[in-house]
Amino acid sequence: MPTDRNLVALWMWVATRIPGHTLASAVRELSEDVGRTIRQNRVYEWRDGLHTPPADVQSAMISDVIEAALELSLAEPPGTYSAEQLDDLAAWLSPP
Repeated sequence: MPTDRNLVALWMWVATRIPGHTLASAVRELSEDVGRTIRQNRVYEWRDGLHTPPADVQSAMISDVIEAALELSLAEPPGTYSAEQLDDLAAWLSPP
C-alpha cells in the first residue's frame, strides 16, 4: 500500500490488488466509468503530480478507494454498498 497521501497511487494499489486484475484493466474500467478514454501513461502522470486528474476521474477513484477501505476495515464483501451509495459518498469527498 502506498505510504504517501496520493489519491492516484492509492487507487492504483486498490485497483490492482485483486488477483489477475492489472492496471490496464483498471484504467479501462475507469474510462468506462467516466465515459471517455484514459491512457495508462496519463494515470502515471497524475500519480507523479505532472497533471491533475479531472474532478469526475477523482470522484470515480475515490469511490473505488472507499469501497476497498470499507471492505478492509469492516470485512464487508464487495457489492455490500450500492454504486449509488458509493457515488454519493465520493461526491461529498470530491473537489467541486
